[in-house]
Amino acid sequence: MASDVDAADAGAIALPADTSDLRGLGPIDGPSLRIGAWVFAATPVLVAIALFAGNGASGSGYLAAEWVFMAVCPFVIVAAGSAALHSQGHERGFWLFIGGALSLLGIDQLLYVLAVSKMPVPAPLNVTTSYVVGLVAAVPILVFFASMTRFRAVGVLDRIRVVADAAALGVAAVALLYGLVIAPWLGGFPGVKPADMMLGAVLPVVCSTIAVLAIYHLLSSAAGRLDSWERIVGWAIALFAGGNALWPLFFAGTEFGFGGRLFMYLFELVVFAPLSMLFVAAVYHHTTARPNARLRPLPQRRVQRSTWLSIGVPSAEIASIPVMGVLGVRFAAGSPQQVVLLAAAGAVAILVMTRTGLTVAENGHLFSRVITDPLTGLNNHRHFHERLEAEIRSAERFGERVSVAAMDLDEFTRVNSAHGHSEGDVLLNTVAEQVRGAVRDDDVVCRVGGDEIAIIFADTDSATAAQVCQRILDRLRSGDSVEGRPVTASIGIATYPDHASDRDELVRTADGAQYWAKYHGKNQVMIYDPEVVLALDADERIRNLQEQSHLATVSALAAAVDARDPLTQYHSRNVATLAVALAEAVGLDHNKVRFIEVAALLHDIGKIGISDAVLRKSGKLTPEERLHIEEHPQLGEQILSSTRLVEILPWVAAHHERYDGRGYPRGLSGEAIPYEARILAICDAYDAMISDRPYRKALSKAAAIQEVDLNMGTQFDPALAEAFIRIAGRGLRA
Repeated sequence: MASDVDAADAGAIALPADTSDLRGLGPIDGPSLRIGAWVFAATPVLVAIALFAGNGASGSGYLAAEWVFMAVCPFVIVAAGSAALHSQGHERGFWLFIGGALSLLGIDQLLYVLAVSKMPVPAPLNVTTSYVVGLVAAVPILVFFASMTRFRAVGVLDRIRVVADAAALGVAAVALLYGLVIAPWLGGFPGVKPADMMLGAVLPVVCSTIAVLAIYHLLSSAAGRLDSWERIVGWAIALFAGGNALWPLFFAGTEFGFGGRLFMYLFELVVFAPLSMLFVAAVYHHTTARPNARLRPLPQRRVQRSTWLSIGVPSAEIASIPVMGVLGVRFAAGSPQQVVLLAAAGAVAILVMTRTGLTVAENGHLFSRVITDPLTGLNNHRHFHERLEAEIRSAERFGERVSVAAMDLDEFTRVNSAHGHSEGDVLLNTVAEQVRGAVRDDDVVCRVGGDEIAIIFADTDSATAAQVCQRILDRLRSGDSVEGRPVTASIGIATYPDHASDRDELVRTADGAQYWAKYHGKNQVMIYDPEVVLALDADERIRNLQEQSHLATVSALAAAVDARDPLTQYHSRNVATLAVALAEAVGLDHNKVRFIEVAALLHDIGKIGISDAVLRKSGKLTPEERLHIEEHPQLGEQILSSTRLVEILPWVAAHHERYDGRGYPRGLSGEAIPYEARILAICDAYDAMISDRPYRKALSKAAAIQEVDLNMGTQFDPALAEAFIRIAGRGLRA
């Protein structure tokens, strides 16, 4: 896991450390202990196989081998418990799941041995209870794999849908396997109980699922960073589950001599070998696991983004319903096969209807989130540009006009600085309500930045739009006051095609009119007029701001921050390069891209107030030091408030927020984080990962891109992370 310094610098992405820890093993070194573990684990396996192979026909060797298994099981359970005591977080949960599964397997084995010991071998295995306990032992493993699929990164409706999919596919697979294979085959032997036949269908499906998940994890993109013990555990689970998927063959072999001793040998091997491997893995964990390590999550978002799965899974579910129905009616009325197949068809049909309803609800919920700003309830930045593009196309077709108003609150940074961001949020909500109450029903109101609101007036000329905007200003002045002053705003208006020929130019001219209104008196509405209003682009505005403010001094301070450490001297410039590339890739206009570049150059300006002892510390930060370094985004906002670059203040303040709400300083989540800050967060984290730090070596660019992928939806905006991975994959170089 990343050190605490890395958590502050790279957004809490977990990075590998090069340390090892023998965890108090004393004079015994790690390699010697691991060799001893392999010897200890191999001995009972060899003994059991020798006993079983020597006189399996008479039964005594078979029973002796089963008792050897019983003797080994407690050692493995104790080893798993010890590994859990020396772990934490998700890793501890993993070992507790393993210990729980092994305990259930031990109970299963005890019941089986006690039952079999009372009768000659081979003989009918009337030990269904033990098999059921063994099947239940698979539940902790399945729960563990489910916990590794980042369910918390998706919505509740999506979680239920995934569970419904898994249940529908599982029910269909069990029913078809039972009706077409297991029941006809095992039913041909005399005296086979229905419960044993059903287990013969359920076990292969459950165990095959576990084996596929384990192998998928071992071969996934995260496999290159697995520890030795993680690989051993993965293959042990895959081998054990894969072998148990062959349970019907073992059952037929032991009860009816099907295949002679072959399946008995095979089954014993796939039981003993994984048990020994788990013991060895626990020892490896003691000697090689990194301090504070964490397990690598399954790259489940790859599955969620797969188009063929999103189409194939529901198609398979729907297709299975008539197949099971047709097959069911072909069996004799009331036969177990007919009952199972028809019941399964009904169950899958109910699950498919549930899934469909959830998908409709989820799509509506997701669409609402995509176009809505969560703080104010207004439409968001993305919806503004999409809707404006559509309105311009419609206006061009029908010869209409489209007006845009760019609105910016006056002295809003003073509210944040004097009263905090919570009061600023309250003010923004109040302003949003007043704007909604002043506009017409057909007008589209969007929050496009921190305190920036844009309004689209379809089929409206400049004069009419100005009347509506004046009504907004009147409402603001008559509403609540801040520090004894009424709330005011500066509004600029531009109209297509009078003032611009496309969307970007229309936004730029409205923004220029708003800028002119703000810096020529504030609290007014200004219609764009090329004879009066100078529609400055971003470069010209920044140049003017440099002449009127302390920006040059602030830029020099930002360069000084990077220069404090040779390892970070190019960090801000690298982040700026990455941020510009990402902003252009997602289609932001030139003005926005230019300001994002400035914000990236200045994003760490607050670190000028952080001591070198904390910034360059190679060990773990104390809680006080962590709080100190987490102050730098707000310090940066305060420093930049001395300039007139009000646009970038919320971006700098929020560049360490996380998409899942676990970032700092305010714990914002999702769309509540400014879009531009989400861009900076990805670029800042990526450059930090590919750079050397006092507490770790740099990652390769491929590994850093992989970390961005693994942290989609939790740390990073998924759509922006996707775009970043695309441009990085095309050979982007910082």
